[in-house]
Amino acid sequence: MGGATSYLLGGVFGLVIGLINAFEFVIFIWAILSWLIYFDVVNVRNQTVRRVVDGLDRFINPFIAPFRKIIPYFGGLDLSPLALLVTLELVKLILRAILIFVHGG
Repeated sequence: MGGATSYLLGGVFGLVIGLINAFEFVIFIWAILSWLIYFDVVNVRNQTVRRVVDGLDRFINPFIAPFRKIIPYFGGLDLSPLALLVTLELVKLILRAILIFVHGG
């Protein structure tokens, strides 16, 4: 593939991988926050906390929902965020493999 096209593709894939990394970070924060709420470390009666939790729930739930339909709770533990993180890692791995193939390395 041509040099300019290869670099453009690399830039686009790099941006997508960066967005996936940011999304993984948000999922991690959401999971930690849910544990803190579950163990009553964080009080959801606080208006600011409630807004943050609601915003994160509305953002992440559409991505988690398909996994929740497939994966049952494991002893009261929701493994769907872990499945989403593994899936995102696989997507990044595939994108990196495509980049290596395109660059001929």
